[in-house]
Amino acid sequence: MEIRMAATFLRVAELGSFSRAAEHLGYSQAAVTVQMKQLERELGTQLFERIGRRIRLTEDGARFIPYAQELLKAARNARTFVQGARTPSGRLRIGTAESLSISVLPPVLLQFHRLCPLVETSLHTGLISELFDMVRQNHVDLLYFLDKKTDFPDWIKVFERPEPIVFAASASPPSRGGTISRWKRSWRSPWL
Repeated sequence: MEIRMAATFLRVAELGSFSRAAEHLGYSQAAVTVQMKQLERELGTQLFERIGRRIRLTEDGARFIPYAQELLKAARNARTFVQGARTPSGRLRIGTAESLSISVLPPVLLQFHRLCPLVETSLHTGLISELFDMVRQNHVDLLYFLDKKTDFPDWIKVFERPEPIVFAASASPPSRGGTISRWKRSWRSPWL
């Protein structure tokens, strides 16, 4: 049985007419009639009652509808499977700090979704220690964070680079004895 015969059968059953089905499918009416007769021969049963110019599904024809639909669904799934082998799909869980999920990741994720539209992404935020635990417990697939350089022998580091850091503060001096300037002198970025 050919898949196109199942598709033609479903269209004839839906429209209740060989000629309208032929018009919708781009076939001649004779081609539709031949396909339906061949399908009936293969199945060993009559699918349509032909009464003059009108047709009606037989009991077997009505019972064949879900099987024809299943054939078409299987054909679509097979095509999707082949196409899906070339297109990444699945789920990607990203662990990151909340500030990065708001400021840095949105344009990156937009571009990623343009390149991989079938991949479902989710962001999981937390403190750095919590994020490391998420990776260890397989709650996230990827970790994106800004912190001191960290090496773990059992992890694969895909990418690492220094990232510029900018702090902004008021131009007027703080009212409580220069707290910011003392902190500024004592803090050093591990990347600088």
